[in-house]
Amino acid sequence: MTYILAHKFGDSCYFVQVLKNKWNEIYDPEFATTFASKESALNWSKENTTMGEYAVVLNRDRQLTKFKRWAASGMIRRKFDVVNKKISRPYNGETPLEILNWYVSYKQDADNVRYEDYETWPDLYTVYKHIWGIQTYDEKDYSKTYISFSMCVKKKSTFEKFISELRLILPFITYIEDGYKYIDIFDHYLSEHGNSATFYYKSDDDCKLEVRYGDEIAGDLKTIYKYWKKERYYN
Repeated sequence: MTYILAHKFGDSCYFVQVLKNKWNEIYDPEFATTFASKESALNWSKENTTMGEYAVVLNRDRQLTKFKRWAASGMIRRKFDVVNKKISRPYNGETPLEILNWYVSYKQDADNVRYEDYETWPDLYTVYKHIWGIQTYDEKDYSKTYISFSMCVKKKSTFEKFISELRLILPFITYIEDGYKYIDIFDHYLSEHGNSATFYYKSDDDCKLEVRYGDEIAGDLKTIYKYWKKERYYN
């Protein structure tokens, strides 16, 4: 069996052609350098490129067949869905909860929403007292996207209002670390010089607040809230 080396970035895969003092990324596997074993291919990538973590070793004959099929299709570069008209629409006075739901849907299908529609929707921090924004985190290979939020606590905040808004976003959070739902903290430091903090929620009885250049505070939700309001408040 003959092997060829490729570097894979999400859905994109480029074959490696080794020259005398350089190497090329190419589309056609027929011109890719062949290797006698998987080990030798991986070792070459680790020793001669800065992309060893993206290296994959593939069966040459199988890739030739796939390439010929791709060439016969017209060499499709990318595939697109049409605009999602259920989401790609201007803001029209929706309620705060409808706005929150719209942002969750948008984050799941942002590529199919027109920017001119997106920019009409109010930011979450203008609608809610504690929900600041929504963000996504990708797997390293971009195979999955996870949703999370950022929240703030102000000096005049109440625990009851905070927890009511927290309850709204918890079902949507899919970014989880060690069983804890991950929420960024927006505070008066504004992450200056990397001074950021994160809220981790597992249950009302099991929460954490981690400060990048400080300690980890663990306890029930009310304990964390009191610390947050005192130390990591937003003006």
